[in-house]
Amino acid sequence: MRSGNSDIGIECILRAVANKVWTTRRKLMGNLLPLLVAVPFIIYGGLRATAAHNWFAIEAIVSFVLGLVAAYLGVNFFGLYANRKMRMELCRRFSKGDESDLGWFVGVATPGYMNLWDPHEDIGFLKLSAEHLIFQGDSKKLEIPRNSVRRVSRKANPHSFLLLGGWIVIDGILDHKPIRLLLEPREKNNLLGNKRKSRHFLKEIQDWAFKK
Repeated sequence: MRSGNSDIGIECILRAVANKVWTTRRKLMGNLLPLLVAVPFIIYGGLRATAAHNWFAIEAIVSFVLGLVAAYLGVNFFGLYANRKMRMELCRRFSKGDESDLGWFVGVATPGYMNLWDPHEDIGFLKLSAEHLIFQGDSKKLEIPRNSVRRVSRKANPHSFLLLGGWIVIDGILDHKPIRLLLEPREKNNLLGNKRKSRHFLKEIQDWAFKK
């Protein structure tokens, strides 16, 4: 059936899944764990600054800097909490014995989606068939005809502000209406690894979309 959002114009089938994979708890943990890594350094820096009556005390500054480094590393390594487990769970759901046929493991978002806990609206597998881009996710199935794609580009998302990622954007026209799909690889279990993967992913989609 058609998506309820006419601006999207993408074939969208919502499935009622008993055991949902992309849960609020997992989104929360992807934010909470990096904070838990950084907070002890920040608290210690605050205590040292208070004891010295000087927020620019060397120990305080060093601790705050270590806190920022810890936050960066925490987001990189823990921001994709349970990524491997979710991939395996979805693989079991969709695979017919050949995981390689599923395509790329990605996070996606559609226009207008906003969430405090994670930029990815859904996660699942994206496959480029001869004439369609097909996303099969935890709660959605999306299809975009190849001949409707007009542009494949990049766009910032919350991961971009830490230089740890960003969207690959597919824009097109379907039924005389604009469509847009935002993608980010989740092949690796850390954000920096996926950022490196995104270069190849972008080229692969561009080659597929605009091949002669």
